[in-house]
Amino acid sequence: MARTSTDGLISLVRDKDQIAAIEALRKEAYEGASEFQIAGKEAWEWSEADANGQVLAVWDREGQALATMRGSFAPNRAEAQNQLECTVPLQPSWFPTLVLERAATKARIAQRGLNSLLRYVFIETAIQHRLGSIIGAVFEGAPRLGVLAELGYQFSLAERMWDRNFNKHTPVHIVALPRKELTMAHLKLRTRFEATIASFPYSGTPIQLPIIVQNDEARDVES
Repeated sequence: MARTSTDGLISLVRDKDQIAAIEALRKEAYEGASEFQIAGKEAWEWSEADANGQVLAVWDREGQALATMRGSFAPNRAEAQNQLECTVPLQPSWFPTLVLERAATKARIAQRGLNSLLRYVFIETAIQHRLGSIIGAVFEGAPRLGVLAELGYQFSLAERMWDRNFNKHTPVHIVALPRKELTMAHLKLRTRFEATIASFPYSGTPIQLPIIVQNDEARDVES
């Protein structure tokens, strides 16, 4: 059987060359954003949070970074707020969660769905680990807000943000996809971006997160 041709692949970011490519991609994307203004290079530089989290990237056949997104495990609201550096108005039942942030996509291929492709992989990870939700902080006016609404994300305004990486920004929405919507969101993304998913298969070791055994009753109790 002939091998299926692909346009590239998805993998976790590991080595120095890959890290440099992600920094360059973030810099390009963040400097061109209209919904916020970055304060300095710390906004795109590789950080301890990147090293501790799971940074995914989409690569073309030549190894150029096309899109990236970071996923970080948060067992409770306090840790989610620490990671997002803003208030997170969610109840204990939404935790543990996977915090998605530091996304960036090459402007020339922004309409191909690569951000959604990375979200698809992280949603699959959340399902496998039986997490309470997937959450993120999105600036008002961001192009992906429409897709998030279609997937079943719930929106709430963050009352306060203390991330010093931004000089100016539009209001910040906490976007949260509850556990009960994860499977349907995964299906919607697979249906809508079937060709893109086939063109950029996941390569490498599976994403590993802490496994917390927690029944539905325990989710309603503040830890």
